[in-house]
Amino acid sequence: VSATPIAINTSTASRSEVITSQAINNLPLNGREWIQLATIVPGALTGNVQRGTYTNKGVEVSFNGGRDTYNSFLVDGADSTDSYHNTLISSPALDAIKEFRVVTNMYSAQYGRAGGAVVMAVTNSGSNGFHGSLYEYHRNKVLDALPPFANKPRNEMPNYLWNQFGGSIGGPIKKNKLFFFYTMEKLREKTPGALMTSFAPTAAEAQGDVSNTINPWTGDPVVLKDPYTGQPIAGNVLPSSMISPIGQQLMDIWSQYTPNYNDPFLNLHIFSGTLDAQNKYLPRIDYDINEKNSLFGTLDWDNYYNGTVGNTIYGDKHYKEHDKTLTFNYTHIFSPTLMNNFVYSHSWYLAGSQFVYPDMGTKWALYGPINQTTPRILL
Repeated sequence: VSATPIAINTSTASRSEVITSQAINNLPLNGREWIQLATIVPGALTGNVQRGTYTNKGVEVSFNGGRDTYNSFLVDGADSTDSYHNTLISSPALDAIKEFRVVTNMYSAQYGRAGGAVVMAVTNSGSNGFHGSLYEYHRNKVLDALPPFANKPRNEMPNYLWNQFGGSIGGPIKKNKLFFFYTMEKLREKTPGALMTSFAPTAAEAQGDVSNTINPWTGDPVVLKDPYTGQPIAGNVLPSSMISPIGQQLMDIWSQYTPNYNDPFLNLHIFSGTLDAQNKYLPRIDYDINEKNSLFGTLDWDNYYNGTVGNTIYGDKHYKEHDKTLTFNYTHIFSPTLMNNFVYSHSWYLAGSQFVYPDMGTKWALYGPINQTTPRILL
């Protein structure tokens, strides 16, 4: 048995591990998220693969007992840590990552803002030869094995859809001088859904007639009262003069659902699924000016959409994150022992929730578009 001795780093006291391109290209990954490979670093602990927002893009990873929000992220030397959740702003596609380093403790003061680890990724660049890749991962109920206790035919089983596809291409624009590299990846994940319980009005209640409605909490008949006088309304039927246009439109939507479950209050049971989506783009340009000067620029552009279900389809929402990081990196070599590296970056971070059917609320001035906090009626 022979092995190469590991060289001792005598220039810094920090502890780190480099995840090389060999590991990135050959180790199996669920969801093609490169951050998952950080879990092979000593002291790392990970949770479930993340498909969206509020948490790390990719995988939750904590180090040495700290929270996953204690980490700091850099891509091509530029800060990629969002200031709101203190997580990775955007996770480039796997084909875009050349290698990354995870520094777990005793890191330099230049890597501030981290109580856990510093994750530094380097993206791939073009070369004098053209190279590329194409891939697609697809899963649905036709291809899945039936559960061991399935009691219905395959075509009646709820559908789960996973479709992840993308590619990369790189090569020369001018040989030995100017190169390009580009990756694109998209993900569409549709879940079967979960049981949602709600309340639906009867045909009479939709017209304002509650003469036969029973209070589910007390078991007594509902008494309809005039909101201005507090007096009972005759016959428990709401006069048309008291029905506002907005109230009528809301009832028209609500009454599209009819009771389908024998319960005096939660008489509506429906299954509602979600659709999550990701779009990732990363172009990179490299320019070797001469032996002493080189520069490159990248645009890491990721869009995330996470679906959440409401009690009806009009309560379904998408939580969106549209993230972009522009990086410019210039290196100048003064001498064999002296060099300077200049990095400039600018990040755009747009996040917020929006209803799947936003026109239902904006036309009534009940709620506005993304990132607005005007009053809302939640269905």
